[in-house]
Parts: sequence; structure tokens; C-alpha cells
Amino acid sequence: MPSRILIADDSLVIRRTLKSELLNAGFEVCGEAEDGRAAVEKALELKPDLIVIDLMMPRLSGLAASREISRGLPGVPIVMHSVHVLPEHEEEAKKSGVSHVVPKSEFNIVAVVRELLKSRVNQNEEADSNQKGGVAKAS
Repeated sequence: MPSRILIADDSLVIRRTLKSELLNAGFEVCGEAEDGRAAVEKALELKPDLIVIDLMMPRLSGLAASREISRGLPGVPIVMHSVHVLPEHEEEAKKSGVSHVVPKSEFNIVAVVRELLKSRVNQNEEADSNQKGGVAKAS
């Protein structure tokens, strides 16, 4: 079963481009959101495997939306992209639960998504192995 991805960007052109690239790479795009508030609502409803979100969006910024999504769906990777990525954006994004920040000019969505999903699968397998082996992890 392909990994399910939610795309949140206020630009229809960007959403269509990302969706096309992801579908061509074998991923499933389970939903799209045109603003930050819709991104939070759809993420909590659809429970995707990964979220791609724009930094600057109407109704709720990508940072604020990521904070809410991370609280409701801990462990789900969030990839943030923006035209202008400043060091302070990256710092704030990490505090907001974002896994990876990428400038739109350098954005290779497929490579980033594959890397994050592989990392997530490895973490889940490690956690399962530790549970089966009787090793308790401290929270």
C-alpha cells in the first residue's frame, strides 16, 4: 500500500505540481489544503503518513498549523517548504514539529519524502523490535 501524503499550499499550481510528482513516484495523495486551518482539519481527519506544508499560508501559517498537527498526530513527518527559508524559519519550524525545511527553489519532493518515510519505518521497526525483545523504552 503506498504511503499517504497530504499537501498544503495556498497555490493551486504548486499543489498540482507536487501532486503530480508524488503520484508519478508511486505515492498516494490523500488530500489537499489551500490554507493552514484546512491543513490542520484535513490532517486530523485523514491521518496521512506525511504532510507537505507551505510556510506562508492564509488563515493559519504553516508554522502554527504544524504545531497543531504535531500535537494531534505526533510522529507524522512534516516537510515545510517556502520561497524564502531563513535560519530563524528553520529554528521555529523544528520547534513546531517540522521534520525538514526546504526552499522551493531546491525542492525535490520525491527524494525528501522517501528519506523521511524510510526513517519513520526504521524507527517503527526498531520500536517494535524493542517491544518484542522485552526492552522497555523510557518516555
